[in-house]
Amino acid sequence: MGLAQPTTLTMTSNNKAVKGCGGLPFLFTELPRRVLLGNRASSIRASRKPKPHLRDSTKTGMGRPVHLLPEAVAALKAHRLRYLEERLRYATIWNPAWRAEPRHEDLVFPSLIGGPMDRDNLAARYFKPLLKRAELPNIRLYDLRHTFATLWLESGEHPKILQEILGHSRISVTLDTYSHVIPHMQREAMSRFSHMFSKPS
Repeated sequence: MGLAQPTTLTMTSNNKAVKGCGGLPFLFTELPRRVLLGNRASSIRASRKPKPHLRDSTKTGMGRPVHLLPEAVAALKAHRLRYLEERLRYATIWNPAWRAEPRHEDLVFPSLIGGPMDRDNLAARYFKPLLKRAELPNIRLYDLRHTFATLWLESGEHPKILQEILGHSRISVTLDTYSHVIPHMQREAMSRFSHMFSKPS
């Protein structure tokens, strides 16, 4: 399956999907509105259990909509067409699996047996080769979350919005986690602020 582009774009442009893409149903995507709905069992963990498993709620127990970049939406729409073809191809495997576990039906990024995809397998089969082709550092899949947050703050967007996207319970958690970005932000903010006191030319 051509998962490298849609999964990476989804996880980079919206980092809730770093944990949740393997267990997110198409039912909980609203692509015309460029939104993922994180209000059901859409989190997957690579755990010590024999199989990946879905949690019954988000970590905080509260659902929230998560908006996507247009590029991620386009990749997901193209992926949806490929998925529908694969749904027919693997029907003899997926349909019995879905009857046994209805929550696994119509996942955005299913495994080859129709269940939630294991995060380690996703990284090994798609993410790591993509990094190598792009000649990027050998980072972890989860590092996309930190990359997103750092770029968000460096772009000058409001930390409060970032807190909502990351799902942190308090703004202090966001600011403490990404404190390494703050000195850079302070310098640029002070530079902008100083223009208020500049004499007009």
